Amino acid sequence: MIKNIGGDNIKIADIQAKRLEKACEEFEAMFYNIIMKTGRQGSYESDFIKKSEGEKTFTEIFDFEVSKAAAKNSSGGIKEMLLSFFKENYSQSEGKKYSILSENASKTVKNSLKIMA
Repeated sequence: MIKNIGGDNIKIADIQAKRLEKACEEFEAMFYNIIMKTGRQGSYESDFIKKSEGEKTFTEIFDFEVSKAAAKNSSGGIKEMLLSFFKENYSQSEGKKYSILSENASKTVKNSLKIMA
């Protein structure tokens, strides 16, 4: 156990579970961002009025923030599916720790995004 500054005890498993949840949420946000980018590429734009670099940058940042908000506020989405999968298949009762999952979660996200792109 880790002792908090306020004196509360925090279990390491709880910290690892929160890290896993955060990684799954970030994966969902990246997935939404890819969908938004792909949707914008398919939209019709006029060659008569070209977008400036600033407008393109703003649009990318806007899409990223919308994706993060959508992932944070979603229910029953990709995040929940991933969490239930990891908890069912890699429970602590089998001797596998959430720490292994949370350390490898970012690698899994990056590899999955390469496949989707």
